[in-house]
Amino acid sequence: MQVACSQSLSGTGALHLAGAFLRLVCDSSAKVYITEPSWSNHRAVFESVGFPVQAYTYLDQSGRFDFANTVDTLKRAPPGSVFAFHACAHNPSGCDPSRDQWKQIASIMQQRKLFPLFDAAYLGLTTGNLNEDAFAIRHFVREMDMEAAICLSFAKSMGLYGE
Repeated sequence: MQVACSQSLSGTGALHLAGAFLRLVCDSSAKVYITEPSWSNHRAVFESVGFPVQAYTYLDQSGRFDFANTVDTLKRAPPGSVFAFHACAHNPSGCDPSRDQWKQIASIMQQRKLFPLFDAAYLGLTTGNLNEDAFAIRHFVREMDMEAAICLSFAKSMGLYGE
């Protein structure tokens, strides 16, 4: 496994650096896919570095994670597309895929040559366990041997917000 890292100012800074780097290395036609709803900074950050942003429906009519629509979006996205995922504690809904759903998402992404970008601002806040909440990241990188961008912030989970 190869790792490259850069320090940034919290989650927004990490997303900006990852987006700027990906804009340099991705095909010029690549889009970033974000959930709808999503944290408002996702669209702003990726558009600010020149990516077209495509939102897809993340919640079904009952307010639960819309797995079927997510899979359909993954299957329709052109290879080389970037998907910005919340690693856990989806912002603003709090609804996350199950472990089995994450495994299926990773498999489709690998088959379709899609690139995962994880916004990991809430590790430890969903289950109370950082390791448990990092399941999706570890599965994509360790089990599936995929490259990924991981934008990690401890501002909220370690109470550093505003410090």
